[in-house]
Amino acid sequence: NLSFVEDPIRALRAIRFSERFGFDISPHTLKLIKNSIRLNLLRKSSGPRILDELKNIMNEDSFEAIIVRLGKLGILQLINPNITVKASTGRLLRDAKDTLAWYRLSSLNDKSEAWLTLFLALTDKLPNNELLSTVKRLGLSGKRRLQVIRLRRDGLRALSKLEGLSVASKTANAGSKIHTLLKGLPTELTLYLMAKTTDKRVKGYISTHMTKLKSLCPLLTGTDLKSMGIKESPVMGKTLAALLKGRLDGRFTTKEDEVKFVKASLRKK
Repeated sequence: NLSFVEDPIRALRAIRFSERFGFDISPHTLKLIKNSIRLNLLRKSSGPRILDELKNIMNEDSFEAIIVRLGKLGILQLINPNITVKASTGRLLRDAKDTLAWYRLSSLNDKSEAWLTLFLALTDKLPNNELLSTVKRLGLSGKRRLQVIRLRRDGLRALSKLEGLSVASKTANAGSKIHTLLKGLPTELTLYLMAKTTDKRVKGYISTHMTKLKSLCPLLTGTDLKSMGIKESPVMGKTLAALLKGRLDGRFTTKEDEVKFVKASLRKK
């Protein structure tokens, strides 16, 4: 009877295992879980331990069903009162799961942490200040992980501009515009944005960025530019930036295209 009093995190674990194995929670045990929720016992638990259990949940195949049950029981609200599970939340969690599956199948998987993308989806409705206080309460550690959270505001601004680009249906210089908006954003955050948008064209923009634009660079190097008479200076930096823009927008596809551009620029000067 004191099981969930001694360790309220067992309530999360009970829901996780019941979904994994298809078990029913007995009425008496469910009553004990609800009693621990009523007494706000989870609020007294260690933040990092709660986060560890959330990570375990994110790794489950049935994580969406687990999250829905946690929301209905009111357990998620003990982590933050404004974490709610609505139809839109379920849609976002499903899309985040599908996006992560696409990312793995595209052979793009790097050292990114899938659970962090799902965590962003789960906390999607939280204002930025509440998200930051929640991760502080959960004891989220690691410089890179914290950067993902802190950059969410920038990511959402970028998403808004991408959706504006989609509405305008402007294809001129689209590659460089997409690259400018998404460069520097962590993979976990970019995948969350891809899942969040309902605009198929924007999903395509982000997909193109991840699979192609992100790794593009000029075919000419600084050494090549030196041999053409350009010294190490701001001019060289601007020239390399112009070459990258041309590659991103599809104007330069070969090394010869880039050489012609540089020679033309030198003649003008």
